[in-house]
Amino acid sequence: MKPLSGLIEELSGVGAISHDCDISSITYDSRKVSAGTLFVAIKGHKQDGHDFIPKAVAAGAVAVVAERETPELSIPQIIVPD
Repeated sequence: MKPLSGLIEELSGVGAISHDCDISSITYDSRKVSAGTLFVAIKGHKQDGHDFIPKAVAAGAVAVVAERETPELSIPQIIVPD
């Protein structure tokens, strides 16, 4: 496991996270999320990963990387330009 703060420390333009958490895996596929996962929401040509954030959180995601904020989330969100 790695702390979220350690994973994002090299990203430029990323603000502070609301709280740190341990990350056990990283995926952009909400079907592969388990407890401790960092979910990366990627906007594709046919589907938008942002639409799957609630499913990922329900499956155990502890943090999200996304292009836009999801206000109702209580887990850390790392907002990136793309």
